[in-house]
Formats: sequence, C-alpha cells, structure tokens
Amino acid sequence: LLGSYLRDAHDGDVRKRDLVKLQEADAAEQSGQAFRVMDAEVRALQQEGVIGARAVAIMRLLGLFDRPATADQLKALLREPPILGLTESLVNVSDTEWNLALTRLQKSKLTSELRNGSGSLISLDTHPFLREYFAQQLRAQEPDAWRLAHRRLFDHLCETTPSLPAPTLEELQPLYQAVVHGCQSGSAELSALDEVYYPRILRGDEYYSILRLGAMSTDLAAIASFFETPWSRVSSALPESGKAFVLSQAAFQLRALGRFSEAIAPMRQAAALSLEHQCWRNAAAAGSNLSELELTWGQVAEAVADAEQALTLAERTDDAFLIGQIK
Repeated sequence: LLGSYLRDAHDGDVRKRDLVKLQEADAAEQSGQAFRVMDAEVRALQQEGVIGARAVAIMRLLGLFDRPATADQLKALLREPPILGLTESLVNVSDTEWNLALTRLQKSKLTSELRNGSGSLISLDTHPFLREYFAQQLRAQEPDAWRLAHRRLFDHLCETTPSLPAPTLEELQPLYQAVVHGCQSGSAELSALDEVYYPRILRGDEYYSILRLGAMSTDLAAIASFFETPWSRVSSALPESGKAFVLSQAAFQLRALGRFSEAIAPMRQAAALSLEHQCWRNAAAAGSNLSELELTWGQVAEAVADAEQALTLAERTDDAFLIGQIK
C-alpha cells in the first residue's frame, strides 16, 4: 500500500514516506477497503460486551503512539482520574480483566506483546496501519480525550527521562516521543520546543543530536510535529521566533538528507520571518543558507541575490565570523 502510493503520489521517492497518511493511501489505492475492514472489526468487538469494549479501548490507546507502548506509559494513561471517552473501562481493572482483554486482541492478531521472563508486560504494539486507524477514530470522536491523553504522556516522559551528560540516540528517544505528544496535545507545543527539543535534545547551540549523533532523520521526524502542513505551515501556537526556528531546522535537515527541492520553501520562509522581525543575525544566516541551497539546486541568479542580501544584513550585526562565512 505504501509503495504503491509513493509511486503514484511522490514519484516513488521513499524518503517522502513521512508525508504519507495511510488513510489517504488506502482511499487512493484500495478505495478505503482496509479502513472498512477495521470498521467491521470494531463493530464485532463492541458486540462482545465488557471484554470487547476494553479491547477497543486498548487499541485506541495504541493509536496515541508511533511505536510500541511501554508498560509505564500505559500505566500513566490508566491512572486516576480516568480520561473521559477513553480510559473509563480500563482504570482500576484487575490483572485478570486486563489480561482477558489483551488475550482477545491477541486472538484477533491485532496486537503483539513483549514480556520479561516473569511474564510481566514490557511493551504492547500493533501494526502502523492500525495505529493510524484508531488514532483517526479517537481524534474524530473524542477530541478532548485525544488531547488530554497526549498531554499526560508528554508530562510523564518529561518527568521520567533523566538528563544524562552524553546520552545516546536511544536514550534520547523518550524526549523525541515527548515532543510528538506535546504537539498533539494542543496545549504544549511551545513547551515541547522551548523545554524539550531545544534545551534537552539539541542542548541549545551545541546542536548535540545533530552534530554529535548525526540524528538527521530522527530530528526531522520530531520537527515535523510542529507543522500543520509539512513543510509550509507551522503550528499557530508558536510565536514568530519559534516558527522561524522550526522552519530553519526543517530546511537544514531536509537539505542534509538530500531533499533539496523540499528544503527551499521552509528556508525562504524562515529568512522572510527573521527579516520581518528585524532579527538581523538570524535573517543573514537563513539567507546565506538559502543561497547555498539555491546554488545546489541550480538557481544561480536567486542564489547571488540572496547572498548579497545576507551579507548586507550580516554587516548590521558587526559579527565578523558571520560576515566572513557569507563572504
């Protein structure tokens, strides 16, 4: 399904898989057949009484994630008070009742479990297609529950992830998850940027995840969360300075990944926003990067014009290093 849609909609460019919504691909390639099958599966589960209702609720929980849900994350979602429209049937259930619902999902081959030697649940997972189906269903039917659940996960991940002196990419994963959940919550986009992504993942101007770990793809996936439409419309919850930063980051990472044509538009927007708010240093740096990008893409006249403007702006800052870089 994904391969066919990439072929038809994105000229077969597998790097653009992050732009694909599986529901759209299903509608385009299979006339929505896969989502209709899941509609029927949900109706069947709902007719099975309490166990079926709990099974559907668990699947909706998995729709909040883009990877396996760990036991501690599920526990955070299931604590008191219940999230209305999502966890009422699961809060305070016994281990037996919880396991019966999981067994029902296993029999339908809707989930996979990872358990330790003593049988305790480590993580619960489902197919990405099913994640998207249940995410879409929850977001449409219970938008308040969708936002509150993501906010609870954001707070949990921020609080439980330790600050390490030299974290590995794997050790940073909970913070990347926190960024995604914060943006989905509708209330923590600015916190996700100012309190998690910039200070804890990038380590400020150290750009730790990029320069030390080379995590371009992972960073781009996190930055995508701040966009309403990749790579043109940034979340309206961010201030103008935040929008310019996010646009610049997206453009830098797209260029580093060889996606030059996609990088030009956000870089141009970042330069324009910085110029509009008279942030001369940021505008000069963005203009210089834009010039390099245009030159790589063969747009020589535009590259020369933007480089000249960037140099003029840099000279307003008296930053000798920046001026020398642009020259």
